[in-house]
This record gives sequence, C-alpha cells and structure tokens, in this order.
Amino acid sequence: MISKKQIAVIGSVVVLMGILLSLDIKGLVAPKENRQQEKKEQQNTASSVTVVSISQSAKSALNNPGIVKQIEGLEAQLTNDPENLDLKKKLAKQWDELNVASVSSLYYLAIAKAENTTQAWLLAGNKLQTGYQNANDSLVVNYLSTNATEAFETVLKQDPNNLDAKTGLGTCYVETTPNPMQGIVMLREVVTKDPENVKANLNLGMFAMRTGQYEKAEKRFLTVLKNAPSAEAYFYLGETYRNLGQKQKAIDAFLKTKEYIVDPQFTAQIDNIIKELK
Repeated sequence: MISKKQIAVIGSVVVLMGILLSLDIKGLVAPKENRQQEKKEQQNTASSVTVVSISQSAKSALNNPGIVKQIEGLEAQLTNDPENLDLKKKLAKQWDELNVASVSSLYYLAIAKAENTTQAWLLAGNKLQTGYQNANDSLVVNYLSTNATEAFETVLKQDPNNLDAKTGLGTCYVETTPNPMQGIVMLREVVTKDPENVKANLNLGMFAMRTGQYEKAEKRFLTVLKNAPSAEAYFYLGETYRNLGQKQKAIDAFLKTKEYIVDPQFTAQIDNIIKELK
C-alpha cells in the first residue's frame, strides 16, 4: 500500500516535471559572487525560519485538535527544559507519525547536535532532505536544505566512506544549488561502488532527463525499479519513454504508476496523460 509520504511525492511529481525539464542548465558551476550571495541569503533565511515557526504552520494544517494539544503539551515541557533529549525524541516521533518531516527533521537535527554520532547525523540529514523535498515555502526549503547539506558533510567528516551520506550530499547539490555537477560527480562515485544504489540512480536519472539524455535516464530508472518499485520512479520512466517517442512503453509505465496511487486526483492526472498518448 502506498504511504501518505508517497502520495505527497507523486502529487508533486506532475508539477515538478514541467519545472525539471524547463530548467536552464547553463553555468553549471556557480560564479564566486553567486556563492557569496547564496550564503548571505541562507543567513537571512536562518534568522526568519525556526522550528517554532515551521511547527506553528504545520499545526494549523492539522485537522485533529487532540493531536495538536498533545504536541503543544510536549512543546511547553521542552520550553521549560530545552536540553531534554527525551522530549525532542518524542516530538520528532510525533511529527514523523504525521509525515511532517519539515518539523520532525529539526528535532532530529537538535538530537544529532547533542549526541554527535554518525548515525544521528545521517538520520537528521535524511529527514531534513525529505523535509525540503516536500516543502512548498522557499524559505523553508532553503533552511532545511542548508541544514541537510551540513548534516551530510558532518557524517562524511566522521566517516569519509559513508555512501549514504555521499548520496544525500550529492542529492542536495543536484536539487538545491546552482552547482549540480558537483553533486553528479558524487552520485557517480556512489554508483561506481554500489551500482544498485536506489537514491543515487534516481537522482542521476532525473539529471539525465534534465539534460535530454533519455537513454541514460531509462537505464537509471530501470535500475531503481528493479530494487525499489515506486510511483515516482514509474512516472519518471513514463516521462522518459514519452520523450523518446515510445508511446506504448510510456503508457505501460504510467499504468504501473497508478498501481501505487490511492488518491483519485492524482490517478485522474495520470489518466489524462495516458489519454494524450493514445
């Protein structure tokens, strides 16, 4: 059964594909002045985005007063005891169960800073990455992605051969910086050592699509689907075949996409795509 997180992902995929394929890939290496400006913007973002502000926004979107009251109770306790790791872990778990990684990830980050273990930093990086991938507010995306990058970098300082961290960091560079080639190099290093790596192959496939290398994208997505079938991977494979002019294969991939979707709105979008191909 597809999870709420997967539903959210595929719901954004249809919109993201248009953005992905329209991105200008000129100047893959950011000029020095651009990097400096980016750093200033990140500093400004850090002052306006906090776990409190993100949590407040997330709570307003919940339709369960009982859960909100429970969360606010834990938050009140943490305000009185800000170093209490047990409370932070309870809040992280609570938001995880609600599939709100934008909030849970910041508690995992606080836990990682306190425990300073490779495992804690890697968990924080992965949660932060999920958080920025599902966030809509650009300030929140910048804030979470900056912290995700730093979390993965911390893991690699402690364990330079950690492929999960290298994959996460490479994905951050590809998705959130003006220097995607730095991330591509890291992801290629990962698949050299681990050819079946799902996350690395998925991101390399997406970048191949972005650059019009659809044959390469096809191979990447097929590798992903062999190891971890998902609505997202089938959708991208369908888009790849559509761009290659292979309509029947595209239709087959989109039909497989529907098997992983339970939301009728998203199913209808896929049906419209299939209709256009016939």
